[in-house]
Amino acid sequence: MAGGVTYGFWDEGGFNSTPFVHRTWAPTGVTPILTHPYNWTSISAISIITTTGDLYFRLHPGKTIRSGDVLQFLHQLLRQIQGDIVLYWDGLPAHRSAKVKRFLAKNPRLRIERLPSYSPDLNPDEAVWNYVKTKQLANLSVKHTSELLHKIRGSLRALQHRPHLIKSFLFESELPWNPEVRQCIVQSL
Repeated sequence: MAGGVTYGFWDEGGFNSTPFVHRTWAPTGVTPILTHPYNWTSISAISIITTTGDLYFRLHPGKTIRSGDVLQFLHQLLRQIQGDIVLYWDGLPAHRSAKVKRFLAKNPRLRIERLPSYSPDLNPDEAVWNYVKTKQLANLSVKHTSELLHKIRGSLRALQHRPHLIKSFLFESELPWNPEVRQCIVQSL
């Protein structure tokens, strides 16, 4: 928070039951075998990381993110964060819908800044998905969507308790930092 303003970075991600295969340990000469069901049930997710090291998320099993989901999450965010919020997000059609524009017009505490198109390297929240998929859930094989949902939720909740790691995601991005925001993050480390 700089001057009573919370800066946040929003991104959507997706998970399915196909595991992210990662190198692992095994006895010499024994190749590990990873079995998993072949289904494409998916879980869409929204997350926001802030310059204070907070992580907010919502999971949406079996559906894609629509403007109604965006509005619900924005309502939640306004209840949980005091003061003004500057939120950076991409050009997802749900972000540009008439419903979302009306909501933003009615909530002056919330200011939106658009990240450039096709530039996930500028969004620090992308690191959340990378970390969860490649570190926490690597080689995970589940039988049911409910099991996958439980694992994802557990991983994101564990990450919520690691504000220093969340802040490290901020500097991992290639975002050219505003000096005021950079100073705010550095002071809170």
